Amino acid sequence: MPILIRIIAQRLLVFVFSILSFFGLDPDLSIPATAVVEERKIEQQEKIDEILHPHSDHVKEEDEQPAVKEVESKITDIQKEFTVSVTNPIVETVKEILPAETVFQIETQGFNVRDVVVNIICLEKTNSYTRLSTGSGVIISSSGLILTNAHVTYPYLKTQQFGSSEYSCSVRRENIPNFGYNAELVYYPADWLEENSEIIKNPSPVGTGENDYALLHITSGIGPTPKTNAFAFASTQVTTPDLKKDTPIVVAGYPSINSGAFEIDTKPGLKIAETKIADFFTFGTQSFDVLQTGINEVAHRGSSGGGIFNDENLYGIVVTTNSNENGSYINALTLPYIKKDFETDTDKSFDEFITYSLDTLRTEFNLKHKAKIKQLISGN
Repeated sequence: MPILIRIIAQRLLVFVFSILSFFGLDPDLSIPATAVVEERKIEQQEKIDEILHPHSDHVKEEDEQPAVKEVESKITDIQKEFTVSVTNPIVETVKEILPAETVFQIETQGFNVRDVVVNIICLEKTNSYTRLSTGSGVIISSSGLILTNAHVTYPYLKTQQFGSSEYSCSVRRENIPNFGYNAELVYYPADWLEENSEIIKNPSPVGTGENDYALLHITSGIGPTPKTNAFAFASTQVTTPDLKKDTPIVVAGYPSINSGAFEIDTKPGLKIAETKIADFFTFGTQSFDVLQTGINEVAHRGSSGGGIFNDENLYGIVVTTNSNENGSYINALTLPYIKKDFETDTDKSFDEFITYSLDTLRTEFNLKHKAKIKQLISGN
């Protein structure tokens, strides 16, 4: 039995050292001094010896089994005592060395808006100038499907996907700042393009927001961006009854920067703000098509396509912003409106559509939408 105890103690120490190595800590920072540990081990061994060698040198055979169980139980209690006394300093040291937020993330690893809101950047390059277009989007499937605005993704209609090299576009996240992802359109509303063909030519286009949504799908990483088999995503299981005035919400997007410095303007930071649903509007029906937020710092150009969240639930996407004497606020297309309009346009369920494979999405888009869109583009 003493050999067994030594093996158990050794394994406990190995486990402790493994934890320290995982956090990149020097064991000397968190484990008590060697003399203290040795003293505890001696105390432990003395307790065990006392249990293993009682005053009576003889144990009746019929009492042997209960005695063994009692010994094992007491040894387990001692081991627990020893483990707590050795590992408690590790927890305290980790909390001192790592920021509280980091420790919290390690423990919870829950939904994080920063993981699902993306920045969409498109560049138009000519011999005489480079024009920057920037907006936002929200990842809504583990495969990397992004919900954003039609006006944000308009430059995609003039990329290699449509036989043009006028624009080059990419998707990035603030927590992967230097690189990003390639993406392609898998849904674009032809109705919106028809109705806004003239408006979109304006450097600062203004529209009602009706039909103003589109879907991108991440196809590959750029440079050394980590490969991702499953993206974090926001839930789209939102229905009209979920939409109520004064409901607390979080808004997030990438407001554009116009500093004149290319390196700065192409890397706007993610802005996140807490506010409430202030009002609702409709495009001529009795449904809640647009929700209006309270005043917040996200409500600026560039945040279009950003998300309106309640916990992990996506309530809508930013479509326009307005200002009054108190500040700026957001008008957002609601998820129920987008789902209803999508089904009217495609005869498909939005929730089913977002689970399709990239190959299926690409094939359907090429067969049913791409030709009409190319025709509309050529007339612009």
